[in-house]
Amino acid sequence: MSSFDQTIAEHRRLAILRVLTKAPGHSANCSLLTDATNHLGVAGTRDQVRGDMRWLSDQGLVTLEELRHLLVARITQAGVDVAGGLSRRDGVKKPSPADSL
Repeated sequence: MSSFDQTIAEHRRLAILRVLTKAPGHSANCSLLTDATNHLGVAGTRDQVRGDMRWLSDQGLVTLEELRHLLVARITQAGVDVAGGLSRRDGVKKPSPADSL
């Protein structure tokens, strides 16, 4: 993965976490997260977002559940802390104080 691709992935992972902090029930499916990240200007395919969801799960920042044909992510407290800039995780862009949805 090029450094530019890595930077985009880090931004997309932060966007996913931030969307989940605002989502009803703090959860959303892959389709919704793909639309939301693209709307926020962090372009990604559904496969890329699905990969990021699995990566975030491996890091303990979200939990995943398969519901029929949809992958659903729910943010963990560790994910909330990273999304809010209270803790840091390599592979996720650190939010700036001015960032907001």
